[in-house]
Amino acid sequence: MSAALPAFDYQRLDAFKVARELCALATHSRAELPVAMPPYRTNTAARSQRVPCIAEASSRQGADRLCRFRCGARRGMRGRGRAWEGVLVLNLAPEAEILTLLALLDRLCAMLTRLAHMGERPSGPAQIGPRARER
Repeated sequence: MSAALPAFDYQRLDAFKVARELCALATHSRAELPVAMPPYRTNTAARSQRVPCIAEASSRQGADRLCRFRCGARRGMRGRGRAWEGVLVLNLAPEAEILTLLALLDRLCAMLTRLAHMGERPSGPAQIGPRARER
């Protein structure tokens, strides 16, 4: 009989699910990189371990939560994108696989950007103060 896994708050985030999928694909793709290319193997491996940043950020509150999404997780996504684009340019792994990986990275970065701005007030005409309206 298997015990049910506990449900943590980060497991409800679609961004966490996408990050797990991305981590699995990146691990598989990294295994296909030539051993003779240690900078790419090392860089892509290090950048594939950012899933815990999303879990950590989701457990925070207020400005700390937003800052962790903005500074921790999003920065990791951009770095991974640069590393995998290098792999694509040098044709070190199957193109279709790397393009799928880059699409997931782009999607995840968009999700994290949205999460990082959730606490901010929207800008627009409704936010203009009375003095600005008088001009």
